[in-house]
Amino acid sequence: MKTLTSFVVLTLLGPLLYLHPAPPALGEVSGGVLEDVRDDLAYAILTTSDLVEAFRPLAEWKTSKGVPAQIFLLDGEGGVLSSYDGRDEPERIHNFLRDLKERSPSLTWLLLGGDSEIIPCRRLYVNWTYQEGSNLEEDTVISDYYYAGLDSSWDLDGDGVYGEEGEQDFGADLYVGRLPVSNLTEAEGAVQKILRYERDPPPGMWAATALFAGALMDRPNVLDDLSTPIDEGYNDYKDNGYEALQRCLQWVPPEVVPFLLYDYERMLGGGYTPAEDILNRTTFMEYWETGFSVVGTVSHGLSTGDGLVDYKGLSGGFQPLWSDYELYMEYSDPLTLSNGDKLPLLYTSSCASGRFQEEDDTNFEKLVVAPTGG
Repeated sequence: MKTLTSFVVLTLLGPLLYLHPAPPALGEVSGGVLEDVRDDLAYAILTTSDLVEAFRPLAEWKTSKGVPAQIFLLDGEGGVLSSYDGRDEPERIHNFLRDLKERSPSLTWLLLGGDSEIIPCRRLYVNWTYQEGSNLEEDTVISDYYYAGLDSSWDLDGDGVYGEEGEQDFGADLYVGRLPVSNLTEAEGAVQKILRYERDPPPGMWAATALFAGALMDRPNVLDDLSTPIDEGYNDYKDNGYEALQRCLQWVPPEVVPFLLYDYERMLGGGYTPAEDILNRTTFMEYWETGFSVVGTVSHGLSTGDGLVDYKGLSGGFQPLWSDYELYMEYSDPLTLSNGDKLPLLYTSSCASGRFQEEDDTNFEKLVVAPTGG
């Protein structure tokens, strides 16, 4: 997954030291697709002529701290799309990246500078029952991993279905991130957030804290009968995000203080009361506003463009989730966050929350472009 929230991941890249005689100027844009490519290139930025000025400071910063960076243009004369053949734009980009990696083996990171309407993603096969045109949403998943695995074309039989068994390449040749920005204003804002985070992060204990939120996946006081194929209710193996939080805690360093929000503090079903439920919209948003270095969530996510949901519990734990749930974070909420530059690395385990291909941006890519937080 891309995940979208890779914004903060991009800020955590460790510095590497490269020496190169007479390197290109800091933040220089390649004059042609593979002209003037640095021999020591480590960090490539792929964007468009409309957005390039926003990304130049990032390329300069990466290069100045020992991660040689260069910008490559997708559009225009001499750009990737006009210089490479392919059945569609993603294939042209993939072919370019294969050549770029061969030209500069030191290339390690790729930043896609633009939303999916600017730099298209690839739909990858995930369902063995796939039939062309049958159910695109169920049979494929959107992914930028296509741009990471360069040893395969991902479509060896040429049938237009990418990532079928034996065609996929999950041995990443590049670490790929995306800033899903749609215009120059968003691009400038997102890049400046990265630069402030890396150069001058806010002081305070927030950097040594982590927030974990785990929601119920089904009604807790009605148990699932595992002997039947029907999902009657709560299954202690899979229906409580609290269990995932407990598993995460073993990996939290001792110097980091974890904070937990949850619907249900037990593994086994039964005995739920709303009084013990401390995950809701108010608590989650108030906690986020204080600032954390890491945020992890485990819950259902709505594909209708709403957000993440938790169990509201008004029925006392007996009604099905969809008739007794609430949103604890809407996709529009990031635009009103005021945590400033106390930006977390976010890991979300839920459906739909990273669907960055949606034209109306009903997903969490707003966390990247939020003006006063994220």
